[in-house]
Amino acid sequence: MDETRAQGYLQVIQRVLNCPNGEEAQILQDNLKLLDLGFVEVCKKVAAQLAETGKEKPRTSSRGVRLQGIVIN
Repeated sequence: MDETRAQGYLQVIQRVLNCPNGEEAQILQDNLKLLDLGFVEVCKKVAAQLAETGKEKPRTSSRGVRLQGIVIN
């Protein structure tokens, strides 16, 4: 996976996780070029890693979720 594309995936996921309720669809619409099978795979990995660290409900945190440490390989 291209590193630039992987970073794009993480940026979109970060924005979706931290946006106000109801803005998710617009963020995804604005980033259609990144919505592919690679994006879905990264979403699965992010969800699994968040669940492992106990952050499966990111909206309950006032600080949101930082994704810089997510391993995509």
